[in-house]
Amino acid sequence: MQIKKEAPDHFLKEWQRYAPNMTWDNVIATNIDTPWDIMHRSDNFLDGNWGLVSGTPSQWCAMRPIPEFAQYQIPGIEDFWMSSGSCHFSQGLTGWAGYNCYKRIAQKLDLWKPWEGRLY
Repeated sequence: MQIKKEAPDHFLKEWQRYAPNMTWDNVIATNIDTPWDIMHRSDNFLDGNWGLVSGTPSQWCAMRPIPEFAQYQIPGIEDFWMSSGSCHFSQGLTGWAGYNCYKRIAQKLDLWKPWEGRLY
């Protein structure tokens, strides 16, 4: 809680190095997110973890969110796919998991592959 109180002053002083006219008169409000805030905002962010699932070694990199779901398809359920911020590559709130999931679906169902002929 001390950091939440002190951080805005620190940030404003740093900002003033680049924009000397930036003062508290120009600030409408401040909001400093701490792990406590993140944890209490949503049940997804346990212990303030922005990666959405625990960072245990069995869930790192290509094994996210858990090894059984790491290829986006849920084992034993035909055509049930998983794509969220908890999946690799992103480990966060980006769209990469959806793009990667579509690539897997397109391979399986022979759909249009917009990445063919590109470097990504």
